[in-house]
Order: sequence, then structure tokens, then C-alpha cells
Amino acid sequence: MNLHADDREVFVVQLVGSKEWEVMKEVPVAFPYSHEQFGKDDLEIPSNVINGGASITCTLKAGDVLYIPRGHCHHAKCTDDLSFHVTIAVPTFDWSLA
Repeated sequence: MNLHADDREVFVVQLVGSKEWEVMKEVPVAFPYSHEQFGKDDLEIPSNVINGGASITCTLKAGDVLYIPRGHCHHAKCTDDLSFHVTIAVPTFDWSLA
């Protein structure tokens, strides 16, 4: 999975095997909207995010859960031949009195 950010809160549940995850320190846009999902739709990840290092580096094993806040760039790679996770994406809404 390539480095990218989502416009929603993400919970990753590892069901089978294991997977290495990295969540970056720097956030390209705090609380992004759907058109601001870096790493998707040709929206490149800023160099300060890539060069800023990771705030979380972990290996999820079956039964583990990882929370990735909205807007945080992340990516994963398999460590076993067989690996399966489920992503639970929780949409968020921003309200304005404008």
C-alpha cells in the first residue's frame, strides 16, 4: 500500500498473518476534506512529510488494532505470505456557522 492520507478516522484490524505499518509524524493538511487526500488522485505527498519520519512504526499481528487519525499519512507492507486486515473508516463532518 502506497503512502497516503485519508479524509476520515481509520481503524485497522489485522485478522490473519502480520503487516508492518508506518504512520508519519507530519500531517500535510489537518482535518482534510475528500479532495485533500494526499497520495491519492495525483496529490503528491509533501517532502516535509516524507522526510519528517514516522511517529508510529509497528507490526500488527492477528487480533491487533491500529488507530490512524484523519489526515495522517500512512502505509503498510506484508511480512507474511498470507496477510489480511479489515479497515473500518469512520467518516467525520466539519460544521461551520458561515
